[in-house]
Amino acid sequence: ACSFGKGVVEKLQKVSPIAADGRLIYDVDRSPLCEYMVSFIFRLKDLPDTKLMNNVLENFTVLQHVTDIDSNETLLCVACVFEVSETNQSQYSIYRLVGAQ
Repeated sequence: ACSFGKGVVEKLQKVSPIAADGRLIYDVDRSPLCEYMVSFIFRLKDLPDTKLMNNVLENFTVLQHVTDIDSNETLLCVACVFEVSETNQSQYSIYRLVGAQ
């Protein structure tokens, strides 16, 4: 599915923070994937080669947005862009975006 900037699927969940060592922790470690994502991953894995998989993934991103439900303040925003590795090893890059100072 190519969305051209429109959300294809949205998953909302409420998580209460856990106070620990003066911080608030939002635990979403065991959050299950929706059926759309499960189906998408199975169909992606059935494609014949890595190049075709990456062509599909060019139009696929995940945006995780954590907001305080009471104040509507954005606590965290993470964008994930995917690519199938040519090797059997996991690869990743992490970038931090900051405002002009």
